[in-house]
Amino acid sequence: MMNIISIIIIILGIFLIMKNRPKKRVENDFGDSKFEQKCINCHYLMKSIRQGGGPVRMPLTPIERQELLDNRFEFIEKSNLPWELGCYKNIWSREATPDNYKELYKNIVEKKRKNKCDFVKYEQGKNFEDIGKEDSVK
Repeated sequence: MMNIISIIIIILGIFLIMKNRPKKRVENDFGDSKFEQKCINCHYLMKSIRQGGGPVRMPLTPIERQELLDNRFEFIEKSNLPWELGCYKNIWSREATPDNYKELYKNIVEKKRKNKCDFVKYEQGKNFEDIGKEDSVK
């Protein structure tokens, strides 16, 4: 009987801790109804690396987007490769180095892009080529 009461108390304690923990304020949720037209919410946010003849350009994963939103660049630091972050539509591109992480964060997470570029709301699992003009937000 004592073990059951202990387990119930532990479960209730965990529930109360989880329920009352401060929620992180996230303005951008990669496509929820409250999103703003910023690079962090745009499908065309990309990472690229020069290999061989030209750059290899890839969409950021949801985990990488969350890292950027949290002002962390671990996915770049762990790779030990000379990454660039930028726009697939060639609006901007910057080398990602510890010296310019602050500038990149401002450009990706804070700078509003409404009516300034071909903003397309991020959709997980789609490639750059999968996005058509009909999806553009103007």
